[in-house]
Amino acid sequence: MNAEIISLPPAEYFRQRVADVVKQQQAEIDHEVEFYIVNMMCDFIQPQHKATDSFDQPLALNLLEAMEATGSEQQLKFKALGDSSVYVAGFFQESLERRCTSIDYHVKIGSVAYRALSALVCGRERFLYEKLASNVAAMIDIMAEVGVVEGIHQSSDILSTYSRWLRNQSERSYKALLAVGINPHNIHKHKN
Repeated sequence: MNAEIISLPPAEYFRQRVADVVKQQQAEIDHEVEFYIVNMMCDFIQPQHKATDSFDQPLALNLLEAMEATGSEQQLKFKALGDSSVYVAGFFQESLERRCTSIDYHVKIGSVAYRALSALVCGRERFLYEKLASNVAAMIDIMAEVGVVEGIHQSSDILSTYSRWLRNQSERSYKALLAVGINPHNIHKHKN
């Protein structure tokens, strides 16, 4: 990364990185979802961000609390759950592989949270959260790629990348394997 990019304000830096990653991955998401991802990343770098409170307990308990809440508190809890599911699975994939939860679990919980939230709001917000619910896996892939600093790869272990691809069929993992000369489809075909 050059100093020019690093000196950008966070929102501009994330906007550029997300746009580049969306183009690189040829992700089929609209600008509203891109904008949401950028704002979410900007929110999470703030130390006082409320959604980080949801990191202290399992996602299933956060989901239960959101389902039992009422009114605006319920909306906030579903939003925090969806956002934290995407954020954690996007930026901390390596650590998830060492735990009992998978990226797929985060995709499902995030989708459930955003879909539930869409039922609680109306107008443009409803459509936004419906889009988010349908694009959680793509959002995670985008955030994971944004988290990779040029020249430094989180997935230096090819075997863990291949294992992740086997579990999730992630486009990001597939492309990472292709970049090092491994076509996982060929390996998987020869195993059967």
